[in-house]
Amino acid sequence: MRHTLILAILIFSIPSCNSGLDGTVIEEKVTSSSGHTLNIRREVYGLTGSNDKIYVGIGDQIDSSSYFMFYGSAGFYYKMVNDTIKIYTTKTSHIPQNLNLKGIVVDQISLNYKEMMELKKNQSILGLKSLEVPLKE
Repeated sequence: MRHTLILAILIFSIPSCNSGLDGTVIEEKVTSSSGHTLNIRREVYGLTGSNDKIYVGIGDQIDSSSYFMFYGSAGFYYKMVNDTIKIYTTKTSHIPQNLNLKGIVVDQISLNYKEMMELKKNQSILGLKSLEVPLKE
């Protein structure tokens, strides 16, 4: 009986898996100079929030004809310049040939870890945005 009580206390004192970052979604919209809106959506999953997917595309439905995706926790910074979205990342994404972004051009710039840290340090000076995950308390 005593061991059961101790086990129950231990189980209920462990933080719930839901208190982590699992299921966190961050979304932003950027508009090109021609007025088209590009959606950028980051979904964080896993007990520690160490896995994520970033979707970039047009429209409300995420599908392969209007979105492309980045996997993992690689750095991801972006900036819209006229009709071009410049994406700075440590690992570029495959962009399907049939992807329809309504004239928005995607320019992926691949950086190594050191370059990415320098970019992070100068993010505001360079006018770059990122999809930061807010830490839950």
